[in-house]
Amino acid sequence: MPLTSRERFLKVLRKELPDRVPVTLFIQDQGHFINQLYPDIDPWDSLALQLKVIEFQKQIGADIFVRLLFGMYPSIYWRLGGLDVDQQTENWEVHTDVVENENGNGNGRTRIRRSTIRTPGGTLTQDFTIHEIRPGTFLFACTKKPIRTMADLEMAI
Repeated sequence: MPLTSRERFLKVLRKELPDRVPVTLFIQDQGHFINQLYPDIDPWDSLALQLKVIEFQKQIGADIFVRLLFGMYPSIYWRLGGLDVDQQTENWEVHTDVVENENGNGNGRTRIRRSTIRTPGGTLTQDFTIHEIRPGTFLFACTKKPIRTMADLEMAI
C-alpha cells in the first residue's frame, strides 16, 4: 500500500527508505506560478491560492508540501526585519491597515500593511510592503522598521 505524502516525508526525515522519492512543487501559498494555471485567481487571496496549490498537487499526484508564509508562528514579519503583528496579548495591541498604491506608484501591484503596536511602554509602527513584480510573483520587505532606537527596543521587549 502506498504511503501518504505525510508518511513519505516523515520517513525521509527519519532517514528511512520511503516507498518512492517524495516529489513536490516549488509553489508557495502566496501563489508564485499558480496564476499560470489559474489566471483568474486573485493573487492577493492567500487562502484561495493555498487551496489551489494543494488541489493542483493532488491532481498530478505530487506529494503535498506547502510553506505557509502568513498566519504562522514564527511570523514572517519579524524574520524580515519587523515585529510579529499577527499576535496580540493584553500588553501587545496591534492595529493593521492595508494601504494600496501609496503615492500612486506600483500600478495596483503594491500593498503596504501598516501596523501600530501599542505596548505599556509606548507605541511602535511598522510598514510591511508586498509588491507584485510580475503576475503571481511577490517581493516582501519590512520597509519601515519598528525599532529605530534603544527605547523602541525596550518597548518591544
